[in-house]
Formats: sequence, structure tokens, C-alpha cells
Amino acid sequence: MTNKTKVICRPCKEEHNWEIVSPNGKTMKQHYDSKASAVKAARKYANEHGADLYIMDYDNKQSSK
Repeated sequence: MTNKTKVICRPCKEEHNWEIVSPNGKTMKQHYDSKASAVKAARKYANEHGADLYIMDYDNKQSSK
């Protein structure tokens, strides 16, 4: 079941790329070359949609920001 109030920022399968997963569970088309730029975009997207932001890192631990 997908949580409709969660935006996820996580490392992409491609090395050194980051992706954002929208509240409906779909990965957004745009990828980012740094964690900082991905988190900034994900935070803005989450704020615009009233969602929580979760950041996953390479160690697969999830943190809420």
C-alpha cells in the first residue's frame, strides 16, 4: 500500500544519481547528480503537495526530514 503523503528522495540504481518518488509511488523522470540538489527539489515538491519528505541514503536507512 502506498502512503499518499510521502515523497522519497533516494539513490538511483545508476551510480551517483538521485531520484524522487512522488506520493503516488511513481519515480519522477528527472534525476539529479547530487544528493543536495535532489533533496532541495524533493523538499520543494513535498511542501507543494503537503507531504512528508523521506531521504534514503546508500546504506538504505531511511530518515524523515
